[in-house]
Amino acid sequence: LNAMDSLFLQNIQKQVAEWRASGCKGLYRETENILSHIKRVAFLHEPQIEALETYIYLKEVLGNKHTLEIFRSSFLDEKEMLLALVPKEQAFDLIGNKEKIQEVLNDKFGTSDYANQVYALTMGSGKTILMAVMMLYDFVLSFYHQDDERFAKNALVFAPDTTIIESLKEIKTFDYSRVLPKEYENILLNIKYHYLESPETALAPNGNYNVIVSNSQKIILKTRNGNGNNATARLFGDKGELEKREVENMRLQAIRQLGSLQIFVDEAHHSYGKTLEGDLKKTRQTIDYLHKYTPLVSVVNLTGTPYVDNKMISDVVYHFGLKQGIEKGILKKVNILDYGVVRSQKFIEEVVDVFISEYGTKRLEGRLPKIAFYASNINDLRTDLKPKLERVLAERGISPDTILEYHTEAEDNKEDFKMLDTAESKKQFILLVGKGTEGWNCRSLVSVALYKKPKSTILVLQSTTRCLRSIGDNSTRASVFLSKETATILDKELKNNFASSISELNSQDQKMVEHTLEVEKRKTIKVKKMFKEILAVQEANAGSIKIDWKKWKPEQYQSFVSEGGIFLGDDGEA
Repeated sequence: LNAMDSLFLQNIQKQVAEWRASGCKGLYRETENILSHIKRVAFLHEPQIEALETYIYLKEVLGNKHTLEIFRSSFLDEKEMLLALVPKEQAFDLIGNKEKIQEVLNDKFGTSDYANQVYALTMGSGKTILMAVMMLYDFVLSFYHQDDERFAKNALVFAPDTTIIESLKEIKTFDYSRVLPKEYENILLNIKYHYLESPETALAPNGNYNVIVSNSQKIILKTRNGNGNNATARLFGDKGELEKREVENMRLQAIRQLGSLQIFVDEAHHSYGKTLEGDLKKTRQTIDYLHKYTPLVSVVNLTGTPYVDNKMISDVVYHFGLKQGIEKGILKKVNILDYGVVRSQKFIEEVVDVFISEYGTKRLEGRLPKIAFYASNINDLRTDLKPKLERVLAERGISPDTILEYHTEAEDNKEDFKMLDTAESKKQFILLVGKGTEGWNCRSLVSVALYKKPKSTILVLQSTTRCLRSIGDNSTRASVFLSKETATILDKELKNNFASSISELNSQDQKMVEHTLEVEKRKTIKVKKMFKEILAVQEANAGSIKIDWKKWKPEQYQSFVSEGGIFLGDDGEA
């Protein structure tokens, strides 16, 4: 387990491991069937199975209790529990003070009385499929055990934006026989899918086994302002606005009518922001509002980044991180190149040259390799990045048709963007502003370039890790090209979100690709052994070196590239 994992998470995972080792006792027969089928077919990754087992353990063995109850019962005494909650010096002040302890617990876990769990799996490890399997498991179990309130008969999925709604369509299209035995197929015929992609989409769920996928803003509880003028404006205001509100109200009404409802929050770190303001707060408010009218079975939150302000979110019950993803071969290994202080023209030239020599047009699973350039705004993209890239490509004899730009002012290119990860797509150089971050699943994206600092620091992390999804035999290594400014941000975000850093990943240099070697004839092969001599370098007295930075002219020097990455060491650890 990671050093940054919470004591609560470590406790839960220890309990699950012991339960697993003793043969997963205490389950319904249907659950045993589903688990043995999943292990036999081996379609799910190990982290998906572990997360599902944790979910089943909390539901069937521990009785779907509120997270706070599970938290309390997972510690032997009050002192041990307090040390898991607050820093040591604070913990000793709290011993015996029931009121203060309750305040701290409420602050960490909220005051809601439904089970609320966070499953943290790094991007590319299959959160969408995991969510689908959790739903299917609940539907099958609720079908056979109608009166058992621990199992959901309806599911509502909150996604932060429409890109993610698009990627959640996989819930509907993936082949269920990979995770469910054939005997449960008849239950699946009852499932009805409702994707609320626009404010106009009406919702009329029917009976049980409804899966509703919505951008949280499209369903959210509207807070009304008590100001008199606003009331007048509402009364005589825009008819379209009134109709839209009517649809929204009808939606909430329709969802309120559903029984045995479970809510999934995708990319859940959005609702655990530093300050729970705006839409983040409203997602939680909407969930609590629904719980009042239709008591929720539980709320399952999925995220790739379970840290807020360098601390793990309290409700995390399962965690599979970025480094583990690379160790298990679920993600590509990665090279991180920091180009120091450079002019954009030079940066683009070097990036294009490395990209062409490293990947060129060699197809991966029949798809062209791609690089994404993230610009800080549309003006920058159109006046600086795109013309310079076109010039660099023209000099190298590459057609400008290989470029695709996509942002709010280039919505016409949406279809091309959606088609990128197909054999038909001819695009290789993708220019983006505010697109292609969370939920963008493009496995043939092998490279990302960030020259100028984007508005949000988390964007640096989200965009650079987009190119890590594995493709083919996963021997392709990803490349991330950064300027000094963006490299500093990435380093900080890796520390905050993955307890890792560029320099830590920098010190390992393992260039290894697995190949299947078929030996036709027996032959003696001579192997050359390589010896390396390391000479000691004497340290100079740093104080005696003086550099006048005012006279420094960076353009007179060649750019200095420092290189790091996430590699596997001899022990198989990233």
